[in-house]
Order: sequence, then C-alpha cells, then structure tokens
Amino acid sequence: MNNKDGETDGIYDDLTEELESFKNLLEIEYKQRIAEANKTREETLRQIQEMYVKRMELFKQELKKEEETLLLQAHELETKYQDLAKDMTGKIDKPGLIDAIISEISQDLWPNLDRGSEEEGNIEDWKRGMDEV
Repeated sequence: MNNKDGETDGIYDDLTEELESFKNLLEIEYKQRIAEANKTREETLRQIQEMYVKRMELFKQELKKEEETLLLQAHELETKYQDLAKDMTGKIDKPGLIDAIISEISQDLWPNLDRGSEEEGNIEDWKRGMDEV
C-alpha cells in the first residue's frame, strides 16, 4: 500500500505541477493580452486625438474664411450705402428744404397768420434774407 500511496502522491504532484504550470501560462497570456489591449487602446486614443486636432484646425479655417467673407460683404454694404447717402444729399433741394422748414416753424409760431395779409410780404423778405446768409 505504501507503494500505491507513493505512486498516487507522485501522480498528484505531477498533476499539481502541470496545473501550476498551466496556471502560470494562463497568467502570462492574460497579461500579454491586457498589454496588447492597452496598447491598442492608447493607439486608438492617439489617432482620435490627431483626428480631433485636424478637424478643429479645418473648422477654424472654415470659420476664418466665413468671417473674411462676411467682413467683405459688410464693407461692400457700407461703401454702397455711403455712396447712396452722398448721392441723396447731393440731390436734396436745399433752398426748398430751408423754405419748407421756415414755413413749418412759422406756422408753429404764428398759427393764425393770414397768408394773404401784409405780414406775408414781411415773412417772404425775412426768408430771402435767410437764403442770402
């Protein structure tokens, strides 16, 4: 029996060694796969960051182009409206405008003023004097 127990112990020892060896191999393979997964993850993150930087740069360039276009349009509109304003101020009948303003003021100051009276001549003289100034 002693012999059988020795054989059994030897078999168990061999089996234990094989299991330990298999366990060690599995641990090594597990660590390798984890390292590979980490490396792949880091590479993917790096690629994503590079793509993000490139995309942001393109976006900045697009925004700059759009800003330049809008500024050019604004400048063109400003020039157009300045030219229109100059053209319109050149077309204003200044003496007629002055007469209209004086007439409006006169009506506000003297609402009961009879236009057919002698005072009208005085107002007309006054207006002519203002035109000369």
